[in-house]
Amino acid sequence: MELEYHNSRQKRVLYLPEGLRRELIDYVEREGILEGAVFCSSCGEPMARSNINYYIRSVSREARIGEKKATPRCLWKMYQNTCLGIRSNISVLIEQAYQRMVEEEQLVTGWNA
Repeated sequence: MELEYHNSRQKRVLYLPEGLRRELIDYVEREGILEGAVFCSSCGEPMARSNINYYIRSVSREARIGEKKATPRCLWKMYQNTCLGIRSNISVLIEQAYQRMVEEEQLVTGWNA
């Protein structure tokens, strides 16, 4: 999903889990949204940042997350840190697989390590 902000001057790509993606697609289809903002106010305008913060804070209480941590910025940073951790784990796995491949190749060719 591509997010635009600062009047479309900046963009971010956000990868959604399959379950959430399916829920959003179902919501968009059910509401008949063909273009524009997905979440709008009662008068049809894109939802204001203050409203978004309010809804996130209300959900944070149920999730037992401190209100100061329940902001779009904190959620974005948590997402980035999670992705960074996954990428670093993948890097380790790639390096291990490469080392095994080199060791197997050395055994097959008869080279001494």
